[in-house]
Amino acid sequence: MSQRNLKELNLKSCAIGDHGICLLHHYLCGNTPSKLEITTIDLSGNNLTEASSSLIGDIICHIHPQNVYLAFNKITAIRNISTAVINTNTVKTLALNNNTSCITVQDAPAISDMMVYLEKLRIDTNALGDEGAIILSEGIMRTTTLKSLYLGYNDMSATGVIAISKCLKHNTSLQLLSMDGNFISEDVATAIAQALTENKTLKGLSLWHSSTPINDEPAMIILKTLHYNHSVTTLRVYYYRHLSHVLEREVEAINYARRKYNIEELMVSRKNFNILQQQ
Repeated sequence: MSQRNLKELNLKSCAIGDHGICLLHHYLCGNTPSKLEITTIDLSGNNLTEASSSLIGDIICHIHPQNVYLAFNKITAIRNISTAVINTNTVKTLALNNNTSCITVQDAPAISDMMVYLEKLRIDTNALGDEGAIILSEGIMRTTTLKSLYLGYNDMSATGVIAISKCLKHNTSLQLLSMDGNFISEDVATAIAQALTENKTLKGLSLWHSSTPINDEPAMIILKTLHYNHSVTTLRVYYYRHLSHVLEREVEAINYARRKYNIEELMVSRKNFNILQQQ
């Protein structure tokens, strides 16, 4: 295959390490951009560390890809990657999830800055914490392009999840928000419900595997919002026990109302409200 026909560079789980990135950088950046038409680069699962961050940034600047996958590594100090995303303005999908909790609050400003240029961002399963969530909330309020955001399993307490939830009042681009594995309480559910009264663009919300069991009260607070928010058609809330009869009746009422107004039905199973597929 000629260089000009290479659209996808898939090196996923090849164990190339930081040294391999050096060699890849030498090859890719040694060719003129006109010789390369790579739109997708997948470097997931390669044991990459902070040492590769600047080189990955250079590669992005040189080849201008649309999709960059860096999941399941040990990458941190991502400012160079963020700067490359901003300067090229071509990357639409960026995956930094499962970086062994290496991405922390120190990386949050860089993530917030590049968020306004992306359409899909995965930073789930890291260690942003509440402070990181508060910083990211600024980017969420500014962005008009981001459609899918995965923030699950980031050690957020109620403070962090509420900060993200409040952004939904001002954001008009997000269609899918995943906050799996974080803290969901009545206060959090109330913040989510209040945001959903104003947000009319979010279609999917995932609160799977809360770090605390979600009981009737938080679930009911969120469900009642769906009586008048008809844009959310997919809700994923993992339940640690079967739905109570009270919640089942509430879901039936919502489905009846949505059928009446020709709104997509909210599907329900015994353990969760609709399975939200990864997009």
